[in-house]
Amino acid sequence: MISSWKHLSLFVIILCSCSRPQFQSISKELSSMYTGSAKHQKSFLHDARMRLYKMQTDSLNNVISSDTFFLLENLDIENGIIRGNLWSKKGSISYQSNVGKVTSIENPFSLLTRDLVAKWDTSEIKLHELSSIKFIHSDPVFAARFIKGHRKVQIDTLTFERLR
Repeated sequence: MISSWKHLSLFVIILCSCSRPQFQSISKELSSMYTGSAKHQKSFLHDARMRLYKMQTDSLNNVISSDTFFLLENLDIENGIIRGNLWSKKGSISYQSNVGKVTSIENPFSLLTRDLVAKWDTSEIKLHELSSIKFIHSDPVFAARFIKGHRKVQIDTLTFERLR
């Protein structure tokens, strides 16, 4: 399956303290950036992030208080299950959302995937994606990097096939 690669940058004006309204606007802005197959999944992904925020507000605020944080998400279309991992140098949260219920899980993404996304090494991700074993059906992985500035957050996104 040929993956769709999108790399977008957007500056979102927000206050750098990530209370619920700011996290909500970051999540909505991120969802609006998804294209291709992700475009139809964006409301599911946003809803899962907001349920995660309600469930783990303190842990999530700790992770996103860092100047740079990352998000990996995957929606299993066949089962309607969303899996995600949000991390920074201050911590990590992995979650699964199924039928509106969010639960904490072990990190669903490989260390290789997390390391390459943390380095934002798009060439290396593409190389590993091309060399990975392809399955008949593979749901894409959505990655985002958030870099906080003074009163704005830069959001970079990337879509790729799951790395094996």
